[in-house]
Amino acid sequence: MTTHNPDVICIAEPLIKPPTLLPPVICRHGFSANFLHNDIPHRVGNLWVFWREGLAISLVSLSHQQITVCVNSFLMSFVHASSSYGLRRELWQDLSQLRMNNEAWAVIGDFNIVSAVVERKGGCRPCLTAMNEFNFFIHSNALIDSTTLGYKFSWGMWDGGAKFSHESFLITALLWAGTLASPNPTTSLFGLERLGLTMSH
Repeated sequence: MTTHNPDVICIAEPLIKPPTLLPPVICRHGFSANFLHNDIPHRVGNLWVFWREGLAISLVSLSHQQITVCVNSFLMSFVHASSSYGLRRELWQDLSQLRMNNEAWAVIGDFNIVSAVVERKGGCRPCLTAMNEFNFFIHSNALIDSTTLGYKFSWGMWDGGAKFSHESFLITALLWAGTLASPNPTTSLFGLERLGLTMSH
């Protein structure tokens, strides 16, 4: 957080109920006491979105797989896709509706699917139908993979053999990329490296 000084932070799959108060580690860095989440009474949410104090943020769309906000006329969709490709179809449809706004747009998060076989190492081959549907979503909405930093694989496990997969993406509309290519860009994009794949208790 100190290195990249972000204005917006999304925590995916926290596995707990959202806090009633802003976590101290985020509060110390000047973030607003208000934040968004997709938690509902009968299901723990999987996305929390925080933003810096004074930043104009408005909610555009929210579901159990995504939260989309408008930031200074840019759309940002934070994603934690279902492991079921049948449910992911709903996500692709929801996000494709947002593309009709024709604004600068970034889609960021864990898509739970790869876009090519080479993005998975070990384990079972990815479902071809699910992979094709993901690629159709990307191409039909004129999105490009803009992840620029970080490890080649975003997920890994060693249970019964090493398995690695690249399922976290930052994909953007061309208008977003054009904005960043301007002489005085106001936004920088980073795919942050993971702090670690395992944690000890």
